[in-house]
Amino acid sequence: MSEGGAYVLRLVLRKPARLMIGALGEHELKPGRYLYVGSARRGIESRVERHRRLASTKAGTAHWHIDYLLLHRHCKLIGIVILPGAQECRVSRLIGMRNGATVPVPGFGSTDCRSGCRAHLYFD
Repeated sequence: MSEGGAYVLRLVLRKPARLMIGALGEHELKPGRYLYVGSARRGIESRVERHRRLASTKAGTAHWHIDYLLLHRHCKLIGIVILPGAQECRVSRLIGMRNGATVPVPGFGSTDCRSGCRAHLYFD
């Protein structure tokens, strides 16, 4: 069985983007660098590979909030950090405490969060 844990996607949005993000509704994102924290209970490699595929092909079905951003034509995935055994919310809180990190869309990636995270997407 494949290991679970958390991962961080490093993204660049080259131009402003207006996105319809599932139940979160429509949001305007400004150009710049973003960090997204996700997790998988098992099969983290498969989850990350799915994100990589969506980002490169710009084709597929959006299942999670991050998919809406990855599928946008001006979004580029520039890096992935896999943290086997790490807890998603702990990693998210650490990123959120970084100087200059802001939450562009409250609830993005954290609607099922039980730790009180404002979001799991940060403008960096």
